[in-house]
Amino acid sequence: MAGSILYFAVRQPRKPTICLFRRRQPRIPADCRNTFPLAMAGALATIRMLEKNNGQYYDRVDHRQTKLKEGLMEIAKKFDQPILIQGPRGLIYVGLIDKDVAYTPADLASIDMNKQLRFRSLLHEQGVIIGAGNRWVVIIGAGNRWVVSGELSDDDISDTLERTERAMAQLN
Repeated sequence: MAGSILYFAVRQPRKPTICLFRRRQPRIPADCRNTFPLAMAGALATIRMLEKNNGQYYDRVDHRQTKLKEGLMEIAKKFDQPILIQGPRGLIYVGLIDKDVAYTPADLASIDMNKQLRFRSLLHEQGVIIGAGNRWVVIIGAGNRWVVSGELSDDDISDTLERTERAMAQLN
């Protein structure tokens, strides 16, 4: 709380902070992201890096993500495996379900979780998802979301698709 009050006091230097709390005036949310100097410095450095060359980094992410999504779709088709791939730039959901789009978790209720978990296990064995030194980060929880980085090369994507194909071959 002290960090947020200090940050808030800097943002509103003419008004005593405690008075604003008493009046329930709108204020900046009190959490670690807006008050931790190291995190703020890191965020600013990241933003500056992403802005370079007119945002060219985002073009690389888009290119890699498109290549990955198209490759995954081809692999699924080869093995007659239904697959849902969707998500915003840099983050895709990969689910073994016959849907074009999912809007809510209820849309994924019919997924075969045993098959999905087996696929994740095979991807792990192939070195595609989380493990020492692997290139993809799978978010814990649903565990079916892949983070795509612009730092990946086309060779990285091709290698990942080859490994994914081996995993899917073992799935069927």
